[in-house]
Amino acid sequence: MKITTIISFCPLLAGAILLTLLVFNPAYGEGLTLEEITVTAERRSESIQEIPISLTAFDELGLEQRGIDELYDLGANVPNLSVSPFPSDKNTIRLMIRGLGQLDTQITQDPSVALYIDGVYVGSSIGSGSEIVELQRVEILRGPQGSLYGRNSTGGAVNLITTKPVLEEFGFKQVLTGGNLDHFKTKTSVNFPLGETSALKLSALISKRDGTVEAIGDSLDYGEEDREAYRLEFISDISENFILDYAYDTSDVKDTSRYQQVIAGGDLTSVLAGPILSQLLNPALPPNILVNLIGVAEHDIPAQMDRLDSVTAVRPLQDNLLEVDGHNLTLTWNVFENLIIKSITGYRAVNSSFFHDSAPAVRSAIGIALAEPALGLPEGFILVPAVPLGATSEGRRTLDFEQTTQEIQLIGSTDTLEYIAGVYYYSDKAYSDLVGTSFNIARAFEFTNSENDSIAVFGQATYTPNEGPWTYTLGARFARDSRRAFRFNPNSPTFAESAPLGASYDRNFSNFDPSFTVTYDIDENSSIYAKVVSGYKSGGTSTRSSNLALYTVGFKPEETLAYEFGFKGDFIDSRLRLNLAVFQMEVNNYQTSVQTGIGSADRDFIGINGVKIYGTEADLQIALTESLRTSLSLGLLESDLGVGSVSIPGLPDAVLIDGLAYAPDQSGTLAFNYTSNFNQWNLDAYLGYNYQGGGRHSSVNSADSVVMDSYAVIDASLSFTLNHADKHEIKLTFWGKNLADEEYLTTNFSGTAVPFGLDELANFGDPKTFGVTAAYMY
Repeated sequence: MKITTIISFCPLLAGAILLTLLVFNPAYGEGLTLEEITVTAERRSESIQEIPISLTAFDELGLEQRGIDELYDLGANVPNLSVSPFPSDKNTIRLMIRGLGQLDTQITQDPSVALYIDGVYVGSSIGSGSEIVELQRVEILRGPQGSLYGRNSTGGAVNLITTKPVLEEFGFKQVLTGGNLDHFKTKTSVNFPLGETSALKLSALISKRDGTVEAIGDSLDYGEEDREAYRLEFISDISENFILDYAYDTSDVKDTSRYQQVIAGGDLTSVLAGPILSQLLNPALPPNILVNLIGVAEHDIPAQMDRLDSVTAVRPLQDNLLEVDGHNLTLTWNVFENLIIKSITGYRAVNSSFFHDSAPAVRSAIGIALAEPALGLPEGFILVPAVPLGATSEGRRTLDFEQTTQEIQLIGSTDTLEYIAGVYYYSDKAYSDLVGTSFNIARAFEFTNSENDSIAVFGQATYTPNEGPWTYTLGARFARDSRRAFRFNPNSPTFAESAPLGASYDRNFSNFDPSFTVTYDIDENSSIYAKVVSGYKSGGTSTRSSNLALYTVGFKPEETLAYEFGFKGDFIDSRLRLNLAVFQMEVNNYQTSVQTGIGSADRDFIGINGVKIYGTEADLQIALTESLRTSLSLGLLESDLGVGSVSIPGLPDAVLIDGLAYAPDQSGTLAFNYTSNFNQWNLDAYLGYNYQGGGRHSSVNSADSVVMDSYAVIDASLSFTLNHADKHEIKLTFWGKNLADEEYLTTNFSGTAVPFGLDELANFGDPKTFGVTAAYMY
């Protein structure tokens, strides 16, 4: 790692050392212990300290203290994890771990970070931003995954575990939240016991919030939230050794997009958009004549780096519509005392219709630069159609996506061996279309159909000879993927000319990924481990391609080889906990989205070999007193693409930056928890400082990459809980996020590759939000 990178963290490291010294002072209490978090990252219930992997987990209290209700909330709380919304649809969440992720979310490409809800893989990033009614735990696993999970991934995995029904016990929970921006949320859950062996749990959520940027005029505000979510779960101990668990969840979301603010650019510019067939523009012009288009953009609001609170609506904003339905059936059969067979069946459907208006405070028109003698006009003549100025790019994209998954697991153990073996099947079908305008010219109807089938066998065995200090773990996975797609796009002149009736894509991929881990127990409270693991995600094609050859050939699978050395230990009677991981990753065929046509939306995935990623992750927790806990988590990251450019057929080479996008050099969190009792009340206070460092590029392509500044947000909560002997509980929580009202960017993109005549467009993160939550539990 760079020396400057490490020095930049010296203040935080110095604070950690000081806190550590305080712990050695006996005056700060004896017999204190840190709470143990149990996770299922390796398909068994284990302490997080027993698993040789860089892993962060939050239990229900930790999620509540940090205000984590959705995936987007995780980003600032986990080092080396980046979470950002897609610029035009905040319900499409882009997850990146250690710099690996899916920037250009498409239905024909797998995510690099696998998302699971109760063990069911979520195959599409679209719709992943909706809220889940009740979360019990979140686990973030860094590095390639495959020998333990149904779906393979190169960057890591995020597991969302919901709260389960409870047998033989009636339960009721009502939570009401109110806050600024007219925020209102209600969450209700009821647990019904059905005899002694079954239970049913019903949960509902309704959440509304005004936009973060007011649209003055006849328009919805930017960043509004209007969400409903419902969940039903039934669990039954059919016999002493057989458990059935069925869950159904549904979400209905009508949010609006975040405001795309111009942060750099002139007030009036024109930019060459490129040649296009004249009959696509105006039937009155002679056919088959290539003319040049000039985009003319007029700013209604001067470019500025300060986050805007309100804008005059140039055009009415439309809401985004999202419906998600999911079914999950898990059957668990305890065949013998040390052998379990588990079946996980999942079905998920996503119907999304999101509206985008790029640079909504900008009005534009299209011009024609004519230099064709056949048209009888002077050379260099510019004609602007007699139409009102409209959006630079405006439209509505519709997506219908459905997936089916089936996983069979065999989990067992002997005196010296623990093992898991599994078979996995995945299938999805998707349809996507787009209608809209570009520079006030109507786009023709375009669509893409796709299908994806995958089957895999995987397994892992952990051998501990003679109950000794050494443990050896060997894992492997074989996967075979089949992808098919059909694309019809008359809006790309080169694609339309090559494939006027559309084009098909059909490819198969297979891969074998092994892993090996050695663990040594220093003593009963600390251990070190070393591992090497490979990861894989399948190839595919691009739904934005303007090049028929690139579309039909597609891109190759992305393959990762990771080396990791780690330490996990508890000290001073479990009052201090330190987990440390140092890693190096090598990536071949890194699937980067590159502009390959005349327009910004004309993009293909071009593979890059020899990408290297280095880094460190550290987690320190200390029980300072009976009441005070503190935690410090740090992440250091450095990446090198290995090449300075990639070749594009028929166009100049695409110049690359020197590292991965959305991969900050440093990230960290510092948190304090204070608990106390007085009279019948319990007090719980939380204060968190979350930092994202520099080096957050918006793309690996220098043409459309912009560096985003470092930032830090401060979150806090203060809870008062009244417990009664008859199981009644009342809780009142005062909370705040981004209390210093930090102005920071979540996405940033350059106008160089997006021909709006603008230099930079950006989405800002939420301003300061605060409120109060009242909960009643029985």
